[in-house]
Amino acid sequence: MKQVTSPARGVGRGGAAVALLIAILLAALVPGLRVAAQDPTAPAGGPTTTDATVRIVHGSPDAPAVDVLVDGQPAAPGLAFGTATEYLPLPAGDHQVQVVPAGGGQPLLEGSVTAESGHAYILAVVGMANALQLQAYDVNIDAIENPGQSRLRVIHAVPDAPAVDVAIAGGDPIVEGVEFPNGSDYVEHEAGTFDLEVRNGETDQALMTAPQQRFEAGQVYDLVALGQGPNLQLLPLVTPVSIPCSQTLGIGQPANACLRVVHASPDAGPVDVYLGETVLIPGLQFGLASSFAAAPNGEQHIRVVPAGAPLDQAAIDTNQTLESGQAYQITATGLVAEIEATVNQVDLTPLPEGQARLRVIHASPDTAAIDVALAGGATLAEGVEFRGSSDYAVIDAGNYGLQVREADGDTLLLEAPQTMLQAGMVYDVYAIGQTENGTAQLTVFTAPASTRTGQMATPIAGAPAATPAPAAIATPAVVVGASPVVEAPGAATPAATPTS
Repeated sequence: MKQVTSPARGVGRGGAAVALLIAILLAALVPGLRVAAQDPTAPAGGPTTTDATVRIVHGSPDAPAVDVLVDGQPAAPGLAFGTATEYLPLPAGDHQVQVVPAGGGQPLLEGSVTAESGHAYILAVVGMANALQLQAYDVNIDAIENPGQSRLRVIHAVPDAPAVDVAIAGGDPIVEGVEFPNGSDYVEHEAGTFDLEVRNGETDQALMTAPQQRFEAGQVYDLVALGQGPNLQLLPLVTPVSIPCSQTLGIGQPANACLRVVHASPDAGPVDVYLGETVLIPGLQFGLASSFAAAPNGEQHIRVVPAGAPLDQAAIDTNQTLESGQAYQITATGLVAEIEATVNQVDLTPLPEGQARLRVIHASPDTAAIDVALAGGATLAEGVEFRGSSDYAVIDAGNYGLQVREADGDTLLLEAPQTMLQAGMVYDVYAIGQTENGTAQLTVFTAPASTRTGQMATPIAGAPAATPAPAAIATPAVVVGASPVVEAPGAATPAATPTS
């Protein structure tokens, strides 16, 4: 592992951390957020670039309260020792950082950081006041796949402490041998409430106890050890990453899956959707989506039947495995003679502040592969085939024109001008209807994803983790044509006027 030193002090990197000495710009060492010399060729963020997010921690035990400036603008004013900011959006690319005494004065620390699109970081001011360092830690915001598990890491920010272990009181270490100013690797741990010990990694002596630490399933915990000498404390920083769809949508229980159905079969009349023997969605018409409904996890029998018809006349009869906490979208696609269920997962994971998530689903049976782009701007999806979908793209919130063209061609097929994308929302843009008879149209359905939050416990040893954010309320479907239409929650939304 590469190491950089200066005549004043050796600087190393461990775990996901990199270091910066006062007023010295260091070369980039690791992917993610890097403390680095500025690269004038680094690409600037744009409307289709996912912002990074960063939260800032004051971890220098004898330094005064500080202001942290990013590109000359206050990002963390009056930050006191042992406290952290919420997550702040940070466009991908290089940014100048200054740390000054609260209220102004000569910089205590300055340099540049390079943020990668979509990453989340903890940026910590650590060390004693006469030898400050800036440390960057890449937060693992990948989904936690195992039910009932949390993810945790220990960050060693005690400048005069030896390497440390962290353990459940009276038990074996969870994390071992973390040296200042590094972060450990992440480990998964069962959810629950635990008494923690921070131990001397060489002697096993307990340096600090932190009782009643609560780890919630689907949350990432960065446990920052702070202080000096015998006055140590643990600052638990919490990042929700795998929030159950039931919580995000405000329906059902955490063990449920969440299910929405879209009717995109252009020659089919209204349909009833059955889950097992129960009508889940009655009378769904072409061009509409149901609201999300809570569904049991596991393998489920799903049937789509002409409205009012018996189950033995099901047009679609399929089994689908639904995972606990995951949102799904089942679309009836194709003409009646070849109708099928197309299943897509819906990504409701938290978004950077000020951004939305968007993808394209091709459900027009007689339309060739399509490209979708912003009017006069970036291409969002290329070569999407019938019954296919693009990957999700994260885009700045705002008002956009959407255009659908033939793949690898210039022919404009559909257009939805003045499409408002709201921050913290997920948009599924559907191409539905038929090109041949002029009924092709764009329809957009939404769901809330919320904004990435950085919860923080009270910065004293033994403080419990923060309470998870309250559940979001389900958002009604939106259909976009020349003029977007929004109906009340739970109401059907009329299809847009064709825009071909």
